[in-house]
Amino acid sequence: MRVQITGWRAKNLRGYLRDVDIDFSSHPKRWTLLQMPNGTGKTTTMRLFRDALTGKSLTATDINSLKVDDSVEAGFFELALRIDDDPWRVRMDFDFRNGRCTFTTTSVSDVAGGDKPGHRLPPLLRDTLEDKITQLFVFDGELASEIIEQGADRADSSIRALYKLDQLRELALEIDALAKKRQRSAASISSAATKNSIERFKNELEEVLNTLAQLERDERSLKSEKKESERAVGELNQRIDELTGQNTQYADELKEIEGEILRSSNLISNLTAQSIQLFRSPPLLHETVFHRLESLGGTMQTLKLPRTMSEEFFLQLAEQPKCVCGSTIGAEERQTILSTAKDYLGNDQIAVINQMKLALRDVDQERTSLGEALGQLGMARDALQLASQRKLRIEADPNAPRFEEIEKCKAERARILSRLATVDESIEKLTADYLGSTDTAWQNNIPACKRERHARQRKLDTVSGTYDFMQKTEALKALVKSTELGAVKRLRTRIRDKTNKNLESILPNEQLRVSSIEGSLRLTTDSVQVKTSVSEGQKLAVSYAFLTALLAQAPHKLPFVVDSPAVSLDIEIRRTVGELIPPLFEQMIIFVISSEREGFSDTFFERDDVEYITISIDGITGRPKVENGIDAFQKFHATVGAKG
Repeated sequence: MRVQITGWRAKNLRGYLRDVDIDFSSHPKRWTLLQMPNGTGKTTTMRLFRDALTGKSLTATDINSLKVDDSVEAGFFELALRIDDDPWRVRMDFDFRNGRCTFTTTSVSDVAGGDKPGHRLPPLLRDTLEDKITQLFVFDGELASEIIEQGADRADSSIRALYKLDQLRELALEIDALAKKRQRSAASISSAATKNSIERFKNELEEVLNTLAQLERDERSLKSEKKESERAVGELNQRIDELTGQNTQYADELKEIEGEILRSSNLISNLTAQSIQLFRSPPLLHETVFHRLESLGGTMQTLKLPRTMSEEFFLQLAEQPKCVCGSTIGAEERQTILSTAKDYLGNDQIAVINQMKLALRDVDQERTSLGEALGQLGMARDALQLASQRKLRIEADPNAPRFEEIEKCKAERARILSRLATVDESIEKLTADYLGSTDTAWQNNIPACKRERHARQRKLDTVSGTYDFMQKTEALKALVKSTELGAVKRLRTRIRDKTNKNLESILPNEQLRVSSIEGSLRLTTDSVQVKTSVSEGQKLAVSYAFLTALLAQAPHKLPFVVDSPAVSLDIEIRRTVGELIPPLFEQMIIFVISSEREGFSDTFFERDDVEYITISIDGITGRPKVENGIDAFQKFHATVGAKG
């Protein structure tokens, strides 16, 4: 579905919307530049675009904030659209006296054409034009910060909204609703005793569900605190490194030490894992143990031990009337056989010894012994301790630059790390799976609580005759969840790669890239693994790269409306943005101020399919003035004011 904005009208609203009629004709040009001074209503127009497209309900405060002055009692805003080849209009009538807004939709459909009360755009389009998606193509600067801000989920929620992944979550809820309906149906036709059992099991299940919900809230809270603490520690580390690295001597030596610490830490980790593995192999505990076991294996091999004859053979023979040689077995012979059988091994003992032979025969004589591994581990620890001491000595040097500030940063880092250790311990107790431990109460541990939930759910499902149904329900929910997670992962990767490709064009001289999409965009450079601080211009450039990557796959062809797209960008980046973004959209409406003409607006001057509109407010009459054409656009000089 192709959507275009063909114009808008307004009456008795703030700024230039006091009395205005903007008409792009039924076939608008691909790019429209609207030049206006700050304070004349650009932000208000953007807000009304979003409200008209989504049909959002407005509060009385929102409505009264739109009126031009206290003398007016009513006003309106009407947005003209072209959906595929048909004209549509969405009108918002404002009653300022009562703080009300009513929608009217006009179309030319043979079936449902004419004026219809309410917000009645085509259903397929209405499903797409929810608030989160509309904010992506009617774009303002606040969204740029939300897309990059750590801890926010704006980038992820935009992907989910555009690709309708939230419908998978709704599907899971519908599956749950069907399961509960099945349970209620089974309970309603059961006997009185069964009903009592179902009610009891329901109460027990409700208890564990409430506990699990609280434990998961605690987990989310702790993980949020952990993420914030890690972010703060990262910033403090970066600040300490910056202060310490101000002196080349300290910076070079610290770089060498940091490398040694990293190498030693990795070596300790590997040797620790190797030592644990060696400890589990008796032949490798010590050279003496190895030689004794090797000797035992050789002896058993030479003597062909254990013998195949077993104690059970003689016990069974004593019960027979004749020996294997044909002789008769009497009482005296039977007693002799039984007393002699004790000198032979049992079948289970023979099996154990045979396993010992195999194990001793297969001992790998080339492997490192535990002692050697522990020796190497000790040397690695000594190297780590020495490097850490060197680092502490440098950081504690009073001759290092900004010593007092470094100490303050270290003290704050130590405080946060102490709290972080407590948080990690709490998360570990809450989430670790102590399977088989009798000391872990389900009331305090999520995996144990989930097992308890499963057990109680199974009891309830069994007694209500719905166990098989519930098993299939859980399998379907797991499939839906897996589908959702897989889709999100693939979309994150695809959009990240397209975003970085756009950044290569927008910021060719910078290393700034998106490393991952985890709620927000996580940025990185060649020298900084996690880039937490970027300029407003960089934020805007990254946001444009992300939005163009995202909206390129939108299910409908939508117009892109943006307010002051280049005001915080350098001239060269403006030109790149001005050349890169416009071809990606079939219609762009760009609100600009006069200072954006250089480097951005002037990139459009050589294009053919451009509409130029200049809007100003007469300082004496307060009435809006609308001028069309490139001449008026180029000559206009705006005054600086507050953003409208």
